[in-house]
Amino acid sequence: NVAAAAGLILVSGGSCLFLRRAKEPRRDCLALPGGFVDPGEQAEEALLRECGEELGWAPAEMRFLASYPNRYTYKSVEYWTCDLFFIAELAGKERGLLSPDPHESTGLEWAELSAIPWESIAFESTRLALRQYLLRV
Repeated sequence: NVAAAAGLILVSGGSCLFLRRAKEPRRDCLALPGGFVDPGEQAEEALLRECGEELGWAPAEMRFLASYPNRYTYKSVEYWTCDLFFIAELAGKERGLLSPDPHESTGLEWAELSAIPWESIAFESTRLALRQYLLRV
């Protein structure tokens, strides 16, 4: 069966937030805040939980952008996922509230929307969601 995951395109002042992955798959690549949806959990609830875990912060408001299929290879097993992407904005003064979990990421990186490092992004579904977002801004 397909697993569900949720990711957040968090924008602030013309930049998008990425986490540098601390774990496999795709360790050291860039990812959006987010993760898998637990059984019985809404995608929005999962995303708020994951943001709290990964960033020490969660958005008060977010809106749905799109969903894309993805392949997630872990310990030589390939899983199919349906990744649901949401958008939220962070005021510049709130950037200092972000506190990354070192078990999840080796750091946070802001990238200008006009200079996204496409080759460093961990998952194809994330690239597709970001391209969809850029068509709207």
